Amino acid sequence: MRQALLVDRICLNRRQPQHSGTLCMPTLSGSLRLYRVTDPKRFDNRRHPLDLEPHTEWANRFQAQTLPPERTAAFG
Repeated sequence: MRQALLVDRICLNRRQPQHSGTLCMPTLSGSLRLYRVTDPKRFDNRRHPLDLEPHTEWANRFQAQTLPPERTAAFG
């Protein structure tokens, strides 16, 4: 898991799509959305060997989550 986070963070810093789908970005409304992913149709296949759950399961836990306005203001 840590390797996936590190690789995705490096991709984010280089403004490239992430590989494992571990990073989300806040929207102006306060919800979270997945940062761009390399080959989205197959990225769950990359998550499995890293012991990451399928993205749909992971995303369902965060679907209703919102950030407080003071947290999203910095991203507007």
